[in-house]
Amino acid sequence: MLAGTASPAEQAEALYWRGMVSAPRGSGRADLLRLIIDHPSLERAADAQYALAIEELGAGNRSAAQTRLARVIRDHAGSASGAEAAVRLGQLLLDDGDLVGGCAAFDSALIHLSTESVERRNQVNYARRPCERLAEQQGRNKAPETDTSRGPAAGNSRDSTAQRSTTPSAGGGSAVTRPPRATPRLANPASAVRWSAQVAAYTNKADADRAAERLKASGFDVRVTDVQPFRVRIGRYAVRSEAVALVGRLKADGTNAILVEAERR
Repeated sequence: MLAGTASPAEQAEALYWRGMVSAPRGSGRADLLRLIIDHPSLERAADAQYALAIEELGAGNRSAAQTRLARVIRDHAGSASGAEAAVRLGQLLLDDGDLVGGCAAFDSALIHLSTESVERRNQVNYARRPCERLAEQQGRNKAPETDTSRGPAAGNSRDSTAQRSTTPSAGGGSAVTRPPRATPRLANPASAVRWSAQVAAYTNKADADRAAERLKASGFDVRVTDVQPFRVRIGRYAVRSEAVALVGRLKADGTNAILVEAERR
């Protein structure tokens, strides 16, 4: 199979299985490394990288394992091994206290895991609970926008009780104090929930910007969030179903995406 007449895909397949049968820790490691070097664009290269990462993790070399997992995500995020690499890297980074990096990896996993992988998705959502707290913290750290349309706050003025209207009593005696009429508040449109399609998340903003530029070239209204992890998102829809439809169109065109609540401006 490794003869010169074999196609690149056939050579990669042979190298992968020979490497796995021989075990990555033994002579099979050389076959997997050769596969990665000779056929880097094929999906089997992602499988080989992932296998070597798991072997290094088992040997206690966390740093080397994390580096390999990051390469799988960078080069083959859309593959099955890419999604699994993102899950494993997210767990490792969270264990190491790297909340931002772990959340970016989990975001990548959710984007690229197949919709049929319900159990795996549930596991990722459970593992990424700290990411929800990070998002809440980032939201609180943003300076609140001043809404002057509402007038002074109800409890912000010492004169709030003095604003009650007084009406003389029928007999000309002391005035009867009436509570002020409640002023109806209009909903603030800026605070309404918006929905977006998220297509990627990166710890490095330059990578996020490059991904955004590719999508902009295709005509999408794309943006990069301004805090880590840097998420690449499209649209800001007031109607959830419109964002759902966008996610569907992106997937139909071969771009993985998930529905998310848009960050507040």
